[in-house]
Amino acid sequence: MDFYFPILDSAFHWVRASSLYSAAARQRQLSARTFFRDLEIIGASIPVFNRSDINPFYLKFHSLCLSAGVPYLADLDDLYWQTPDISQDPVLKQPDRLTFLDELVLRAAAVLASTPELKDQLGQRFPGKPVFLVENSPPAWVAPRYGVLIANTDSFKLGHSQVRWFTELLRLLFQHGLSIQLLGHNQNLLDRCSDILVHSLPPMDYRSYLMTLASANFRLGLIPVEHSSHADCKSAIKAIEFLAQRIPVIASDVAPYRRLSGLRGKKHFHVVPNTLESWRQAVEAEIGQIPEVEREEGKEVNLMLLAARDTQLQQWLAVADFLRDLLPAPETMQQVEVKMQKWSRRARSYESIKKVFRPIVAPVRTLWGKK
Repeated sequence: MDFYFPILDSAFHWVRASSLYSAAARQRQLSARTFFRDLEIIGASIPVFNRSDINPFYLKFHSLCLSAGVPYLADLDDLYWQTPDISQDPVLKQPDRLTFLDELVLRAAAVLASTPELKDQLGQRFPGKPVFLVENSPPAWVAPRYGVLIANTDSFKLGHSQVRWFTELLRLLFQHGLSIQLLGHNQNLLDRCSDILVHSLPPMDYRSYLMTLASANFRLGLIPVEHSSHADCKSAIKAIEFLAQRIPVIASDVAPYRRLSGLRGKKHFHVVPNTLESWRQAVEAEIGQIPEVEREEGKEVNLMLLAARDTQLQQWLAVADFLRDLLPAPETMQQVEVKMQKWSRRARSYESIKKVFRPIVAPVRTLWGKK
């Protein structure tokens, strides 16, 4: 089942839908999409509206869902009708927004609440409306400090047999209290790590990447590479970048890293064969340099984050079970998508026209004494 969030990137979206981006969610046939980033409807899907950004796209999509009879969810994380006076929330200044949010909830197939207390309050305000608890979880790419960074570049070419032992190595690191940060995205690896947390950094420019290396205090850098002529002809730049930030490195025994090792020596730079035992020995040699207190704290953090993700995922599964009989027909969602694409094109054309004529119209309006 796909859950569609009709918003652009926002902190609210990632916190509320984090676990739906995990390999564990894919194995349970659940996924999250952001509607305006990915106008692609596959099969039946359920839109999830929240109150974070009520904009023209949001309102238009909501209107189309109502007219087409598409069921949707309303996702809330506070008592929007009891916002404190000191808040800058626009609901306080725009009563029509409060009216819209009430309508949003009343016409929803079900409501999602971020805490048990909010669930109780929503049940009292909207009697008879199904309310589900879906707690918050940190975004999938947020890894704690003092972790392991995996160089996931074009040369990361491990076959299925190689990925299998490398996954066992990652489980060992996770059990030692180290967070695991994957540089980029590698679906083959992520799908094999659904029982632990492997955080995947979003795409970033080179400067941001170097700043991440400098600020995240990584304890270890891993550069696993499949043995091949292709790998032998690659550069050792990733190892140089890691070592420049005093990050100990373990790399596969291929030409560029052998050459760098010969120039630099062996301290905190291990070039090893692609076997679990070789990598385990190198990893344990570096882990032994990490204070025990830090590792114990890391274990607690890893378990806390894993529990938060798994709790949220189980709660999403309960919502999915409730919605099984309410799923819209695929053709209905496709009709909504076509209408949204047409409306989106018209809106973009209108904005383009305004940009062209604004410099012309502004002086004319000034001459007529209009602002």
